[in-house]
Amino acid sequence: PAPPPHAPWFLEEGSATGWYAALKYEVEAYTPTAQAVGNIHDPSQVGFSKMSDADINAMPTDPAGYSYYKIMDHHSVFLVRTLSAFDDGSAMWGFTDIDICHQDTIPTNCANWVSLATIDLLSIVGNDCTRRFLDTAAGDSVGCAATGSTTERCFTKGEDCGSEMATYVRVYKWLFT
Repeated sequence: PAPPPHAPWFLEEGSATGWYAALKYEVEAYTPTAQAVGNIHDPSQVGFSKMSDADINAMPTDPAGYSYYKIMDHHSVFLVRTLSAFDDGSAMWGFTDIDICHQDTIPTNCANWVSLATIDLLSIVGNDCTRRFLDTAAGDSVGCAATGSTTERCFTKGEDCGSEMATYVRVYKWLFT
């Protein structure tokens, strides 16, 4: 479905599934902010860009109040389901209730949601190259474990890939209409 003309949300390129671009970073960790940065919908823009937290949170949830996010890069894709509001300045984006699906890319198709305390695929895929985790390994503060930063954010890969930073990360939010 196309977004309403007044909405700041845009479909993932080439998709009609309801995934809308919310945040992206490329080869450097980013500094969290509640504000919009750049133009998330301009494919020629390089680096970090995102919608504002307010715009992300203004997107409708499912009838039970869940928001769904698709996190992907060149080698990994998974879904996060949460009742929490998106807060880029908080650890784990402010998500205190986290369910992860690593089997499907459409929320209504996922039959196996795994409840976790952090956004970390370790218990699902092991410490291989498809593992991704947000912030610090403990998940208790904003950070980028791959770079050691405590002020910038990134996803880090599993130990089998040298615990390096995941690059070209895209975050989409499912828009329920």
